[in-house]
Amino acid sequence: MSLFEKIFNYQIMARLDESDVLLLTAHERVWLRTMLAHPAAADAFSPGTLVKLRQLLSPETAGGETSKAAGEVEHETINKVTGEAEQGTVTNMAEGTVCGTEGQEPSETISKVSYGAASELTMNGAIMEKASSLERHVYHPLIRPLRRLIADRQGVDLAYHIRDGRARRCTLGFPYRLEFSMVKREWYLLWYNPRYKRMMSTKLRQIASVQTVPLTEEAAGQYAASMTALLEAHKEIVEIEVVRMYNRELSRILYAFSCFEKKVEYDAETSGYRIRLTVLSDEREYLLSKIRFLGMRVRVVSGIHLQQRMYETATNALARYGE
Repeated sequence: MSLFEKIFNYQIMARLDESDVLLLTAHERVWLRTMLAHPAAADAFSPGTLVKLRQLLSPETAGGETSKAAGEVEHETINKVTGEAEQGTVTNMAEGTVCGTEGQEPSETISKVSYGAASELTMNGAIMEKASSLERHVYHPLIRPLRRLIADRQGVDLAYHIRDGRARRCTLGFPYRLEFSMVKREWYLLWYNPRYKRMMSTKLRQIASVQTVPLTEEAAGQYAASMTALLEAHKEIVEIEVVRMYNRELSRILYAFSCFEKKVEYDAETSGYRIRLTVLSDEREYLLSKIRFLGMRVRVVSGIHLQQRMYETATNALARYGE
């Protein structure tokens, strides 16, 4: 794709974004239709939203005369937005292709998928995932009500079970945020217990019931400030240095730390990179697994606890395999 085409396509996308227009390729439509067929979709969307999405993505809506009319509207929209469609690059959204000026070959083509009844993403028997963690739920039914409570800054009456199976109840808690553990494949609710002034983390599958408790804006602000202070107290700054001979693998290294809050610094004198990670205390073991995975590519330069753990790992490996 030429520089002119990139600039022109960016202008089109910027104008459409200002108009709140969402573009979907054929592949994205098929993927979304397949996701809506998952049993968890009933929990992820309200009934009205789910029906509307399925109607918009139905083969009858996307095919035939409707598809043709939609394509004409889309082309007309692009012409209006740019005013230069006849002279430059035109993005054909109806077919999912990016075409050059008249008489030129398309510079980039997105694979097409038929909108017919057969355009379903069927993977039964075609893809097999091995050695994966047990996935108990894709989308938990409590996510939507809890997310609404968090957005409205309301309290919660929470009934839940602890590790040994005993039932517990907190008549007043402040839900702070929802988290998903990529390691355990579990959804967690992070909340504040005003009675004990503690930060709590509870698995959604261990929550028995949730009821709304009205809170004043003053109380909600106080609880939110307490949670922020507790989180800051649990945070730890870790500096990791990329060994210079592995600078070319920086993208791979950053991908390994993608789930952490990070800041990358470059030292022009040494031609080296340093990655500053912000880690919670309960995320140390997961970070250690990533550091061990990267091996000789990185080195921990600050963070006494992690340095000691890596030293223990190296010492145990030498004791087991060294002479």
